[in-house]
Formats: sequence, C-alpha cells, structure tokens
Amino acid sequence: MIVETVFKDDFIQRFLNSPTYDKQFSYEALEALYEYLSDIYEGEIYNFDYIGIACDYSEYGTMAEMLTEYGLSLTDDINDYTQTIAVGNTGRIIAQNF
Repeated sequence: MIVETVFKDDFIQRFLNSPTYDKQFSYEALEALYEYLSDIYEGEIYNFDYIGIACDYSEYGTMAEMLTEYGLSLTDDINDYTQTIAVGNTGRIIAQNF
C-alpha cells in the first residue's frame, strides 16, 4: 500500500488543477472542507479521493439556496438530513449531498 500525506495546499490544488472540478468549490470552501475532513478523520488513514469528495459535497451561496434545492423549508432542521459546513464568515455553506 502506498500512502500519501495530503496537506491543505495539496488538497486545494488537486481541485483547482482539475479541468472537471476546478469550479466545484470556492477557495474558501476548499479550506473549510479540508479542515472538516481533517477533523473527522484525525488519527485515521483516509483514502483521499477528490472526485468522490466532489460528488459527495456541494457548495451553496446561502442556506436558503440549499434548502430550496432540496425542497426543504427554513423550519426544517437540515442537520436531520445532512452535515453542513460553514465557509468561514462568507454566509456560504457546504452540504453533504443526500
């Protein structure tokens, strides 16, 4: 087995250098996603698959935009459906697709 350590810059560049996934997430969202994945897999070996990540997560400009896409209302507790990740103080969010 070959194991590669992927640091934040490597993680971000893997997306930005992809002709298919380079616009999937903003730079700030990639930073937030890296921190999130690093935290939940801390101390574990994680099989880094940027294509899988691009399929599993989406960035939204606002919470309302995401709720509209999934047909939910503001009174629905989104955390009953999926995991959300704040993108810094931008108001944007990342949601795990469900």
